[in-house]
Amino acid sequence: MLKLKIIIIILFAWHFSYAQEFSYTHYNTSNGLPSNFITNCAEDGKGFLWIASDAGVIRFDGKNFTKYDTQKGLPDTDILDIATDIDGKVWLNIYKKQPCYYDEATDSFILYNKIPENSINPAIASTFNKTSNGLIAFNGYGSYLLSNKLSIGLKGGKNTSIQSNATIYISKTEQWTLSQNSLLKWVNQQITDSLKIIEKNLISRNIVDGTDVFMLDPISNTISRVSNISFSKKNFTVIRKTIPEAIRKITVSDNYLWALSNTGNIYALDKTTLEIKRKSNLAVANNIYVDRKKNTWVSTIDKGLIKIAEPQVKQVPLPDNFTNRNFLSICKWNHFIYAGNYNGDIISSNLIEFNSYQFKSSNNPWIRHLLPTKSKLVASSDGAAFSPRLLKNNQDIKMVLAKQTHLLSEDSILAVNYLQMQLINTIDSTTIALIQERINAITSVNNHIVYYGNNSGVYKANLHDNKTSIRKIYAQNIISLFFTQDSLVFAGTATDGLFVFYKDSLVQIINSKNYLPGNSIRSIHAEKKGTVWVGTNAGLAAIDYTNSGNLFNYKIRNIGTTEGLLSPLVNAVWVENDTVYAATSNGLNYISSSFNPEKNNYTVYVTNIIVNGVGINLRTKIILSHHQNSIRIFFSTPAVHNSAITFRYQLNNGNWQNNTTGVLDLPQLDPGKYTIALKTIDANGIISEEATTLEFEIKKPWWRSIWMLALYFALLVSGTSFMLQKINQRRAQKKLDRVIAQQRLTDLELQALRSQINPHFIFNCLNSIKSLIYQNQYEEADAYLDDFSFLLRATIDHGVKKYISLGEEIVYIEHYLRLEKLRFGKRLEYTISSGAIEKNRILIPSMLLQPYVENAIKHGIRHLVAKTGHINITFEQLPLYLSCIIEDNGIGRTASKKINESNPAYHQSVGLSLTQKRESIFSVDCRIIDKMSDDAIAAGTMIILHIPLKDSNNIDG
Repeated sequence: MLKLKIIIIILFAWHFSYAQEFSYTHYNTSNGLPSNFITNCAEDGKGFLWIASDAGVIRFDGKNFTKYDTQKGLPDTDILDIATDIDGKVWLNIYKKQPCYYDEATDSFILYNKIPENSINPAIASTFNKTSNGLIAFNGYGSYLLSNKLSIGLKGGKNTSIQSNATIYISKTEQWTLSQNSLLKWVNQQITDSLKIIEKNLISRNIVDGTDVFMLDPISNTISRVSNISFSKKNFTVIRKTIPEAIRKITVSDNYLWALSNTGNIYALDKTTLEIKRKSNLAVANNIYVDRKKNTWVSTIDKGLIKIAEPQVKQVPLPDNFTNRNFLSICKWNHFIYAGNYNGDIISSNLIEFNSYQFKSSNNPWIRHLLPTKSKLVASSDGAAFSPRLLKNNQDIKMVLAKQTHLLSEDSILAVNYLQMQLINTIDSTTIALIQERINAITSVNNHIVYYGNNSGVYKANLHDNKTSIRKIYAQNIISLFFTQDSLVFAGTATDGLFVFYKDSLVQIINSKNYLPGNSIRSIHAEKKGTVWVGTNAGLAAIDYTNSGNLFNYKIRNIGTTEGLLSPLVNAVWVENDTVYAATSNGLNYISSSFNPEKNNYTVYVTNIIVNGVGINLRTKIILSHHQNSIRIFFSTPAVHNSAITFRYQLNNGNWQNNTTGVLDLPQLDPGKYTIALKTIDANGIISEEATTLEFEIKKPWWRSIWMLALYFALLVSGTSFMLQKINQRRAQKKLDRVIAQQRLTDLELQALRSQINPHFIFNCLNSIKSLIYQNQYEEADAYLDDFSFLLRATIDHGVKKYISLGEEIVYIEHYLRLEKLRFGKRLEYTISSGAIEKNRILIPSMLLQPYVENAIKHGIRHLVAKTGHINITFEQLPLYLSCIIEDNGIGRTASKKINESNPAYHQSVGLSLTQKRESIFSVDCRIIDKMSDDAIAAGTMIILHIPLKDSNNIDG
């Protein structure tokens, strides 16, 4: 009985160790493949994976599938096989067609043309094989070695074609080929010897590996290895192995000979002994390819491409019938891994044994958190309280209604949920309520200082002496917390990443901008100072840090599905004995805490350049015309094993910019030389050291060439000279115009001076003085004569000035009106009002107002009958100009015009017309208003003058 138990345990352990040894990734039409019928695949010299299908060939860089079909040079899309030669060039065997190869310069496939087309006779049964020297052999009706350096066609005698299955290349002059049941030796393209290696005349399926030949007899399902071949001794060594089912095909890789069955079984045979090392059932396979990273790729007839890899991150084995693998919690207790899921299950495993405990209720509870204590495993659940469940080692699981628990002492825990924080004794189950508040996460410094987090922030609570004091540290939506041995508090948020506190002060924020895989921090755990592990919504991350005072430095190590993580959603993390355990939404993983992702040594390759919508040849130096300035650059890196690679680029030594698509659009570029540098960024934000550079030039248009620029310069100089000459001419003309205008103004002023006091006025004044003398009114005559002499002197003095002060003008007008009043007597009255205007500071054009006053007397007041004439002159200073209103109560302009026209002796005064010209020169605005009485009878004239303000302090002469 004991022996049987040991055998069962051994078989159980073998089953699980095998199950966790590999990870499987499926690629099919839902991922981007054009077909699920895959014939084979191969890596090129750069590391890109090329996939042959019945719908064309696909290049895979780990993230994107690029399809090549007849639009890219293929004569047909039914690809029989694919291989790469010693130089890494991709070759295709196409149904009933010549072989073709991939040309990087044109990003297309080219039919092989080193041998004339009629020298290759393609056949339905044509095959590819890689020779011992790394060349590609095309076998069918004849055998041809395909390479850029060598072209050998083996046909066998005159007009005789020999059926070939495979070719072994020995030297440039000697080759061996398999034909039916014999091995043929060729020297200088002539058959010189043969060796029968198959006893029966059967149709066999043969492949070569170096100088060994493997043959499949599909009748007996026997595989033979023929080695140590010697034509001179006519002998060889044969090892045979019979497979227990029908084998449809054999293929070879570095380590194994693979036998592929019609039932989907895949046998891995030792190449030397033909012993079966491994058997698996995945799908009916066409081919097996092992890449340079030792990953196995299975090409299937209907399930696409399957990648089998030994993951860097290991899996905790689970039975096939255990389907609820969406785990929420994990821990290590008594050498077992424990994990709880959404379905109320708690499982335990030591990687050999597996146990499951299910807690049923009306609603299956979520096992949110697991906490090992000295005597019990405490499980936090959303469901109702459960009775303890006894484990087989006489230790039990204690269920508590909580969202999270935290060990405070050996048998005392803190439990938090949507309502409160409480202290629970795990021995007697007594509870003490501490804080009545919704709490999401908790961690402690010692048995009385705790930190907790909820939707409002991070809080620090002192539970000493049953007197709880609480202080808010930071406002954030907190869902996870951890206090490290070096007194750092790591707080995980729901959407904003990780917040780090030291002595209750925020010292760092870490999120996706800093290359943390996700911003929802589901769990935080640490075992030693200097590293914390966080589970996020997008992967697992180790944060290696140093902290001195408030200076916090860190680096991130990210682990995702590429490294073998079962799901990017990591709900819980536990670290113990330098091993990290992760509960994901699709199973359980574990990994060494010293795990370090590979260094970023990926190279960026420019795969295609589209200029104005047309692809260009990458082999030649890229020189474009001026109108070829809209450029799209496609680039990629062969990251088949790391899909998290992104890019950055730099244009002409400018700032580095990030790029996630592998496509760079440069529309409407200016002529000039351009250099684009490209680098990769891995999942940890590490930038590759070496940059790939692309250089190209856009030529200037002919009208921007050097000789045209010289012509432009000459035209510019001559044009500038011409323009300067014109400008100088205009300046001279303007200067002349100013002189003429000044002369004209002087002439107008002289004319105004001459006409200011007309002869009639002088005659009338002298007659008035004479009359006063005759009447013995000597004092009146003397005063009149004084006013008259002042008026004459002022007229002469003001006539030589452009501007006089308003005060001088008012004095001049007063003397003029006094003389007129002496003549008219009581028939004339006048008033002059200037208010508070600073009359001596404001300047106006000299003798501007006298003609208007004279006109009011001459044409308005003089013709009044039995009515006293009134002239009112009012000045008002406004913001931009001086307002002057000259108002009379005469007969009006219409009546005056009739009187003047009826008088044959009437003479039109030139004084007023000269004044109008001066108005234009000095920008004086003049408006004349005919006053009317209520019964529409003329009641005089009003003249409104707006004279631009001119300050005597700013006068320019």
